[in-house]
Amino acid sequence: MKENRLFTLVSFILFTISATAQIKGVVRDSITKEPIAYAAIVYENTEIGTNANEKGEFELKILESNFIINVSCLGYKTKTHHISNSNDICLTPKQEVIQEVIISNRKNTSEITVGKYKNSSVSYGSSKPGIIYAKYINYNSKVENHPFVKKIQFTTRSMKKNAKLKLRFLSVNQNKELVGDIIFDEIIVTVNSGVHNNTVDLEKYNIVIPKEGIFIGFEILIIEENKYEYIYTNQGETVKHKAISYEPSIMAYEAKETNVWSIQNNKLRLLTQGPYLKQEEIGLKLTLTN
Repeated sequence: MKENRLFTLVSFILFTISATAQIKGVVRDSITKEPIAYAAIVYENTEIGTNANEKGEFELKILESNFIINVSCLGYKTKTHHISNSNDICLTPKQEVIQEVIISNRKNTSEITVGKYKNSSVSYGSSKPGIIYAKYINYNSKVENHPFVKKIQFTTRSMKKNAKLKLRFLSVNQNKELVGDIIFDEIIVTVNSGVHNNTVDLEKYNIVIPKEGIFIGFEILIIEENKYEYIYTNQGETVKHKAISYEPSIMAYEAKETNVWSIQNNKLRLLTQGPYLKQEEIGLKLTLTN
């Protein structure tokens, strides 16, 4: 009898979920119960998912073959959740040990600019949640004398006004393997439509470039305000197709050596063949201080 009741209960839940065609939920902090903005919600073992909005709310189409989602966000432990009629999901903050930064050593008496900053027709975007496009910044003698990140400049292309993306700063070990985020503040950048040059002041975060170098990443957010719907036709066809993109995309340029990386599920991948099968590099400049 108990097994029959359990089967009936599970069947009822699955039937109810399937009938709605989508699920809704909220992602919260397990301690404060406050909503967590822009968390990534992805079906387990897939790249299908979405991001929560600024209120922590999300909607996700039903994937009838999979009722397990992974929910993650910067500064929190990833949680596996079995979707049901109630999807109020609480994430536990990470207890991270971060290398201490001695603020008193910061002089701010001189600054330098590193990196290149060029406009180009090459851009990188994604319609999958949790994808980060990143550029590796090498540690050298110039950086050693000016280790603090004061400002970043980069170019975006967007078909939507006020599209949002998330800045990420990730450390690596001596083997250039990903270690994790250097800071856990959510740095959300709102960009204009068209091709736009962006400048973000980072001085208050006291970001220090370590000796192993650093990855500076741009996380594309799969949220409604970034959604762009359009119609296209393939060459030689008259049939019109509907498509969706999530804005913005990150601009890159042709370079002598590839420096465009994708990061997903804490795994690094060098994109050796870009959109135009050329060596490419994400265009950004860093203003560093001593």
